[in-house]
Amino acid sequence: MKKGRMDEKLKAEVLGRMSYMDSLTHLNDVDFVVEAASEDFNIKKAIFNSILENAPGHAILASNTSSISISKIAGSIP
Repeated sequence: MKKGRMDEKLKAEVLGRMSYMDSLTHLNDVDFVVEAASEDFNIKKAIFNSILENAPGHAILASNTSSISISKIAGSIP
């Protein structure tokens, strides 16, 4: 917004397509999931396992991890 790349209308449209969930049981119709838990490997592993149980197979999974290797997380889930 500050750099003039997006006007208020477009901003509202984009934000209207996003939602926040604090439960992993309502992921049946998502296309993209971003995990944003604390930097604890076991927590992230458990979250990704729950996401895989509840999200559709085509969903893209992402993490905001900064200190845990994403390869380590990916290698720990089925």
